[in-house]
Amino acid sequence: MNRLTVVGRIVRDIELREVGDGRIVLNNTIAVPRTYKTDNGQEADFINFVAWGRRAELIEEYCDKGNLIGLDGRIQSRNYQKDDGQTVYVVEMLVDSVHFMQARNTGRRTTSQRSMTKKESMENSNQHTDSADQTSADAPINEKPTSQTVTERISQATNKKTIQSTQSTND
Repeated sequence: MNRLTVVGRIVRDIELREVGDGRIVLNNTIAVPRTYKTDNGQEADFINFVAWGRRAELIEEYCDKGNLIGLDGRIQSRNYQKDDGQTVYVVEMLVDSVHFMQARNTGRRTTSQRSMTKKESMENSNQHTDSADQTSADAPINEKPTSQTVTERISQATNKKTIQSTQSTND
């Protein structure tokens, strides 16, 4: 069985790329808070993830860097050769489903701004290197994790959605 479910914060700005035959892909990293600190003070695990097609577009449309998000998928490993001949091994999460864990931001980009970002990203996709070349594990997180565990956060988010759903059916 190869299943992974994580809840955490998006580490980098969201950038879609068009690859090959017009397929849309999103490579990013999610910071998953730990319930403890390591000796060097690290409070989160950083997991690279890949979303394709509509899932990638939804993340780009509804999320920004720092947003809390739930991802469900599987772990995949791959390797590739750098220009200097060095083999790079990558382990990443392949996203099967996305769960938006917080309300949509009020200061969202407009549709035209999102489209421009997509267009610019796709035009520049040939200039980008594979996301595995970038070190995202040392990228800063805007907010420090609270003392809540991931399970508590999921429970709270689920309860909020259930309450909102119940209220809208009663109206």
